[in-house]
Amino acid sequence: MWQCDLLARLNDNPFQKLPSRRASTFAEIDAPALPPLPPHRYEMARFRSVRAHIAGHG
Repeated sequence: MWQCDLLARLNDNPFQKLPSRRASTFAEIDAPALPPLPPHRYEMARFRSVRAHIAGHG
């Protein structure tokens, strides 16, 4: 998959104004702060917006 290769190259690029790279910054700062994943997958839900007729209540 070319997207995975492109993402890997992007994360391996150094920042323009910082001395580190995206991947190492994520591993040092963001990854330890993330909570663990839940034990079961989320179930997708579908919602629809509906409107009541102006005389439909009351």
